[in-house]
Amino acid sequence: MKSNITKILALVLCLCLIVVVIIACNRDGKQKDDTKADNSQDQTQDGTIPDIFNNGDQNGEQSGEQNTTPEPEPEIPPAPEVVRSETYDTRVTADEIILHNGIQIGMSYEQVAAYSGYEGEMPAGSDTISFDWENITYTFTADSEKGWRLTYVNISEQATDASIFRDIKIGDSLESVFGKIPAKDTELKKWAIQFLYGYEDTDPKGYADLRFIALSYYTVNVFTTEYVVNITFAREAQTVKWIELSAR
Repeated sequence: MKSNITKILALVLCLCLIVVVIIACNRDGKQKDDTKADNSQDQTQDGTIPDIFNNGDQNGEQSGEQNTTPEPEPEIPPAPEVVRSETYDTRVTADEIILHNGIQIGMSYEQVAAYSGYEGEMPAGSDTISFDWENITYTFTADSEKGWRLTYVNISEQATDASIFRDIKIGDSLESVFGKIPAKDTELKKWAIQFLYGYEDTDPKGYADLRFIALSYYTVNVFTTEYVVNITFAREAQTVKWIELSAR
């Protein structure tokens, strides 16, 4: 009887050992599978990604770099030298119509801003834009190439340091301007138009005239082959009050 009980106990112990071994093996296999999964995720995070995804990221980065490349700024040539002729016995020519700062009608917005020292932002506009700087107004018109070209300049009576051709400035007397044009018919007759030199609008070399506006004040108007300069005089003092430049 004791021998049978011993055999049964031995058999039970063997079965328990087998169960323990099976459970241990299952746990070991599960840990290996978990380790493989973790390694796979680590490789993915480290950048071990299929080539198709790597190529997509590279293309995206290249595309982003192309979109953020800044456009080159336009090159601004040096301002032209301002030369004032001391010979006043000839007609005014187009190359003389240049401001003291080197600005001429027809220049680009970028040139005018650079030569004048303008520090503001570019104005908004569809057909024309303008800005005021140092008591001078510069007006631009859109050209066929979508750029902006200077088409009009107004020099106010506060711009006492500004000058146009032949050193004519705000505050100059009418007689002084006559002497720099030069003018032949200088008698103030209060006519609507009297020619100072040249004879009419069709004169190929340009002309100048004197006009009495609204029975009130005089203007001297100088026409070259390309430009028009309107010089307005004060009513009583008859000195230069303001000056306008434009394309002809």
